[in-house]
Amino acid sequence: MARTPSATIRKATTPEATTPEAADELNALELHALANIGKRAQRDALAPGNGQAVDVTIHLAGAINVGEDGTPAAHTKPDAALLLAVALEQLGEGARQKILNAIAGRFAAFVADGTPPEAAEDAAKAVAELLATLTHHGTAKRRGTVTAALKATVLRRGPATAALKATVLRRGPATAAA
Repeated sequence: MARTPSATIRKATTPEATTPEAADELNALELHALANIGKRAQRDALAPGNGQAVDVTIHLAGAINVGEDGTPAAHTKPDAALLLAVALEQLGEGARQKILNAIAGRFAAFVADGTPPEAAEDAAKAVAELLATLTHHGTAKRRGTVTAALKATVLRRGPATAALKATVLRRGPATAAA
């Protein structure tokens, strides 16, 4: 039976916390290190099933790089449904229903097999020009990326247990100094 990691880990209270409240809890830096190692997992290697227990002791060493937070440019275009609704508001009920039926007919192949309909070049150009004028240009807060160069070494594989808790056995000098 395939094994999947299972642990109960209490989150640090703040992102910048590096000192755990108790010696057997993982701090934010250690949690990011584990998350980075977890990204290497290959889902295809796992068999479906609930409660697959794991009991493994690892040594994890390396470096974590945390990028600066920033506010990059963000460009937001209006939602297509909202744009269409605003356009349809300008029409009477009969014309509105005629356009909705025409759109449904033109998109029948798209619904069936994903083939998008073609639009007249002048109409497509007019909509593209309109969208360019309706784009909101602003900024968005973005957290700095976290990257890592880590090596995980299995120290021991024990008998799988049903209830596990992540426990810090010992911190190395690099983590203890943080």
